[in-house]
Amino acid sequence: MKGSVRTYTSSDRDSLLASLLDGVRASGNQDVCIKMSPTRRGFRLGPFSAIIDEEVESLHVKFIHEIPPNYSMNEIIVRFNVNIPYSGLINAVTSDGLFAENKEKIINNTLTALRDFEPSLNCSTELLEQEFHVLRRLIASKSGYKAFTSLPK
Repeated sequence: MKGSVRTYTSSDRDSLLASLLDGVRASGNQDVCIKMSPTRRGFRLGPFSAIIDEEVESLHVKFIHEIPPNYSMNEIIVRFNVNIPYSGLINAVTSDGLFAENKEKIINNTLTALRDFEPSLNCSTELLEQEFHVLRRLIASKSGYKAFTSLPK
């Protein structure tokens, strides 16, 4: 959150990662995850120490199924992951605001767009990882999980 980046080396990678995750989560930070590449901090629409507001969150959710001009789906996915915390959509659990009436519909449209997204044949492992992280963030909320389980095949 404060911008510090550290690099560790170990002969037993998995044990090191598990220990780091256990320690960080035990200290109360549930928004930590292991990634293959560094976070693109320039894509964040505010400081990492601040919680994003409902408008930023809803725009990033909508951008996945309504891609803005001059952006690729790959960039939208990366931007979504940078702006939405790993613990999931914050404002999807509220009963007022922009998500009030159709939060499940918006999340359902986003999940459908992700399901229908077919990356190029030269798809990188980083893009697949980013897609996984989008799914994780979307289905972490109650309304997201409900939309995911009712998604048509």
